[in-house]
Amino acid sequence: MLTMRCLYMIILGFGHKNNRIYKALIVVYLKFSTVKEGIFGDNCLLSLSKNVFLPKKSMQQLSSLLEKEVKRALQEVFNCEDKLNITFQETRKEFEGEITLVTFPFTKALKSKPEEIGEKIGSFLKQQCHLVSGYNVVKGFLNIVIDDEFWLEHLNEANSNQLFGYAKQASGKSIMVEFSSPNTNKPLHLGHLRNNFLGYSVSQILKANGHEVRNVQIINDRGIHICKSMLAWQLFGENETPESSGLKGDKLVGKYYVLYDKKYRAAKDELIAAWEKETPSLEGLTADETEALGKLKSVGFKELNEKDQALVVRVSDKNNKFLI
Repeated sequence: MLTMRCLYMIILGFGHKNNRIYKALIVVYLKFSTVKEGIFGDNCLLSLSKNVFLPKKSMQQLSSLLEKEVKRALQEVFNCEDKLNITFQETRKEFEGEITLVTFPFTKALKSKPEEIGEKIGSFLKQQCHLVSGYNVVKGFLNIVIDDEFWLEHLNEANSNQLFGYAKQASGKSIMVEFSSPNTNKPLHLGHLRNNFLGYSVSQILKANGHEVRNVQIINDRGIHICKSMLAWQLFGENETPESSGLKGDKLVGKYYVLYDKKYRAAKDELIAAWEKETPSLEGLTADETEALGKLKSVGFKELNEKDQALVVRVSDKNNKFLI
């Protein structure tokens, strides 16, 4: 269930940037669910189908089918035989519908307001055309809602085509996909499964696009993060092992990573407290000297300007204290 939910969100998240990506993803999706009884129900399947099929070819097909019906509406409703410019566009996201008829070009020939024209054509299409299940009019735009059966029919066609979504020839490109490369000094968790699902899905999409794909992951056991765990184990571990402690290896390493941070903070606080004891009394200091000492504590000596450095040295010499 989690895999399918991740896959479904990937599909919808790609937008209309790459129709092949949609097609490759939907193939994987359909292998794990049926069109009639999808894991997420018909609403998700319809949304999936609209996102896959609405761009390009489907818009052209819808435009061609609806153009005939609009011409019929112009003849029967408005008794208009003129060859008018019938223009369709994709419906804007804030309005219901999938395809929009622009009614502004009809106003002169039909001698009516664009809103009235849209209302009459929309009513005709809903009653007379099986493709249309609803509509709404926004000024000179008739937003048309396409019946669910149209999308389910396309989805069934895709499901029956074993090569649907795959490139016909190799791209000649080689691509590496790296996942999930978990942090070696922390235990594995559910989020790593998510990354595995995403990485594998992306690699399959790229393969479907004709690319040669190499899946890799980096087991990064070098660097300061793992050194912290090693040092804490050397200082405080007393030769503890997964066998002696009953802990999984990743949890044992994670334990000492956390322990390092605790010990480090405690040592730091102890050093700061000792330094503060050595800090001279502010009594008898000038305002500039007091300010310079405050800067010394917050940013360190090297970050001070020449004037403040000189003031700190003066206070140090005056009080016979090593402050730098």
